[in-house]
Amino acid sequence: MIWPTKKLGEICEKIKAGGTPSRKNPKYWDGEIPFIKIEDITSTKLYLENTQEKITQEGLNNSNAWILPPNSILFSIYASIGEVAINKVPVATNQAILGLIPKKSIIDFKFLAYALKKFGKYLISYNIQSTQKNLTLEIVKNLEIPLPPLPIQQKIVKVLDTIQEAIEIQEKIIEKTKELKKSLMNLLFHYGIKALSIKLLTSYRVSELNSSRVGELKSEELEKLELKLKKTEVGEIPEHWDVVRLGEICEIYSGGNAPQEAKYFENGQYPFIRVQHFDGEKPYVEKWDLINEEAIKKYNLKLFPAETIIFPKSGASIQLEKRAKLKIPAYIVNHLCGLIINQNKANIDFIFNYLKTIKFFESSGGSTLPYLNISKISKIPTPLPPLPEQQEIAEILQTIDQKIEIEKRKKELYEELFKTMLNKIMSQEIDINLLNY
Repeated sequence: MIWPTKKLGEICEKIKAGGTPSRKNPKYWDGEIPFIKIEDITSTKLYLENTQEKITQEGLNNSNAWILPPNSILFSIYASIGEVAINKVPVATNQAILGLIPKKSIIDFKFLAYALKKFGKYLISYNIQSTQKNLTLEIVKNLEIPLPPLPIQQKIVKVLDTIQEAIEIQEKIIEKTKELKKSLMNLLFHYGIKALSIKLLTSYRVSELNSSRVGELKSEELEKLELKLKKTEVGEIPEHWDVVRLGEICEIYSGGNAPQEAKYFENGQYPFIRVQHFDGEKPYVEKWDLINEEAIKKYNLKLFPAETIIFPKSGASIQLEKRAKLKIPAYIVNHLCGLIINQNKANIDFIFNYLKTIKFFESSGGSTLPYLNISKISKIPTPLPPLPEQQEIAEILQTIDQKIEIEKRKKELYEELFKTMLNKIMSQEIDINLLNY
């Protein structure tokens, strides 16, 4: 049976945009009423509980904002058209977001949210071009939504919820594993490989380690270590470790000016990496532009070998603490710095992970963009265990990285499954009655 369709205006008790209280009046802001902007919706999953800003009752009364009850649908109509969320608490919204209160007798609120995730994006083709893309209330009210019987809607919600919950579980696993790695780095770069053996003896398995406490050693654990520590400019470290300047264990170079004209990219064969090509999450850069030999000669660019460690040395991105390695030989932009490690002195992955634990630049709060010169970078103090211990520490952290990547891939598979099921169920390509839920 083909499901009938209904217009949004017919299945909702109320559809209305919000409004923004005047920002010139401080009495309207920092109150108790959560105030939703598009950024709040795009940074959350299906449910929204927290907002960046709150307004006062006075602000609400003196604007077009209104209170949406819990389990209303939030739908963006400006710029990021078609973003959807469900509020778990009473909220107000700005004018870029429509609040939809569904008629409970004919439509499940979660089914409507999922349906809008599928069909809401179709409205992009109806947007009114002004300074930014936007929709009118009438366009949204006339959007046709499939309306199966309520029991079918609820079954669809159960199927999609199950996949959504699996995605959220994966996210928690990923975050916990990241926290564990952070704590392990604090432990290993402070006390060395011997400290981990004590933690493992106490906890029996890595999986049982409490990530929030891994980086600390109790006094009785320190006694068991029988490890002599010494005070240095990087904190207490094992007595048999050294502290060196970064420039003593690697060659450090700045990248070159970025080619601008199209002719330097024609028939390009050589990777050229900019700051935006890596996110700091993945160990290797996986994106780049391709330039030609003419660009290399014109800008006198230096080729950096594979396994070079790169990070921003100028601009606001310094404070993002991005670190990455080159998967293949490549050229890099002048906003980046390249470290070519002397592998007779240091392990690349040991240094790579250590650099993730330090901040090169503390924000001064001024308007001047931060900048690091090569001389300053080369003087960064770095703890240096003997090479075999560096290798062991690097291998432990690589194991954690591999675990994170496996869990990320699982999450991506679940996300792809969700998209597929959403599309096929809403398009009736899958008979929901045949699913055992």
